[in-house]
Amino acid sequence: FQFLYGNSITMFKQVSTIENDIDSFLLFFKNKNAITESPVAFNAAAYKLYQSLQLQFISKETSSLIIIPDGPISFIPFDALISTPSAGIEPGTYHYIVKEKELHYGFSVATLAAQLTQNNTTGHTIIFAPGFLNKERDLAPLKYSQEETESIKINSENTFNGNRATLHAFKAAAPSAGLIHVASHAATGSLPKVEFIDSSLYLNEIYAMQLKAHLVVISACESGIGKVDKSEGTLSLARGFYYAGAQNIITSLWNADDKSTAELFKKFYDAGNTDYAAALTGVKRKYL
Repeated sequence: FQFLYGNSITMFKQVSTIENDIDSFLLFFKNKNAITESPVAFNAAAYKLYQSLQLQFISKETSSLIIIPDGPISFIPFDALISTPSAGIEPGTYHYIVKEKELHYGFSVATLAAQLTQNNTTGHTIIFAPGFLNKERDLAPLKYSQEETESIKINSENTFNGNRATLHAFKAAAPSAGLIHVASHAATGSLPKVEFIDSSLYLNEIYAMQLKAHLVVISACESGIGKVDKSEGTLSLARGFYYAGAQNIITSLWNADDKSTAELFKKFYDAGNTDYAAALTGVKRKYL
């Protein structure tokens, strides 16, 4: 682990229990009720991992962190780590890192440096929300996805709901878009994919796209998770969209609840803040 203080780098040796501590923490994200059913155990696991990552050595005055994870650390939602233990049973009151610091993520120092030199917030917005209300392709309905996308005020011709949300339409519209929001299903595995009304968009196809978007939102389950390659890192949908040219990406590390996601993104777009990390941090704090 490396922490940058001013012009110096401080390095810490990884503790031997780190993988077990990660597994214990991530168990609480396998079931959406796990945290509320066992809040004290979650608090203990989140604080234990916070210590194992040695985040307590970061100055309390540091207001933001840039995290470039590797291996199983890539699956950690750092926002949910707890910096001070609590005996309370109300998860919303816990001392999460997100209440103290603004978090940014990168895939490497080189790609992050390239990203920081960009300042493109132009281009139109496109929305894709298949909904699957008729259980097309045997996929579960996403009844709140339309509510989620209605919070984005754009021209109707750039909103692709229901049967209009085809893969062909996405491939045609995405290259010229400045902001891309996809509210759908996604899947991990050997080849991650995001679903459209008629077909799937696979990771290898995303790599081949040429995008100029300043923000891509993949509002879907586990859209930030993928196979860990020892030489390449996590091969996720997020990584694919980044290498296709997207400047900023918002994804999920667990099975996202349809209703909660709709509420979160409504607040996110209402904020009207083009500093996306700051906007998302503010929304998470309000949600808690």
